[in-house]
Amino acid sequence: MHQELINYASKVLKEYPYKCWSSMMTCLFGGIQTGLVGIIMKRDKKTWQLGWDLQLFTILYTGAFATAGKYILNSYAVQKRGPSYPPMFNALSVVFTTILGSLFLGDAITIGSILGVIFIVGGLYLFLYAKGKDLNCGDDTDQEKSAV
Repeated sequence: MHQELINYASKVLKEYPYKCWSSMMTCLFGGIQTGLVGIIMKRDKKTWQLGWDLQLFTILYTGAFATAGKYILNSYAVQKRGPSYPPMFNALSVVFTTILGSLFLGDAITIGSILGVIFIVGGLYLFLYAKGKDLNCGDDTDQEKSAV
C-alpha cells in the first residue's frame, strides 16, 4: 500500500511538477472536506462565528504553520534527504505534545505516556538507523559493481 502511494505521488509530480502548488491544492481540498463534515456535524450558527480572539489566531496559526509550513518543509526534506527523513520529526511532535499538554492544559504525565513516547521515538529512530545502514550498504554494492 505504501509503495502504491509513492508511485502515485511520483506520477502526480511528473505530470504536475509544481510541488508547492499541488501541496496547496491538497490542503485546500482537505479543508473543504473538513468544512463539509463540520457543517454536517455542527449546524448551530453560533459554533461557526469567529471573533478577533484566541480562537481566530489559533485557526490562522494552525493553517499557516502547522499545515502549509509542514508540507513545504517535508517536500524540501524529501528532495534533499529522501522519503525516510521527514518522519523523524513526527516523533518530536509526540514529545512536544506530551510536554506542552502537561504545561498548558494540566494533563498528567503518566508512566503510560512516557513509555508510549519512548516506544514511538525509539521505534522510529531504530527504523531510520536501519534504513540508513541499508542505504549505505546499497552504496557499497553500487561502487563495487562500477569498479568491476
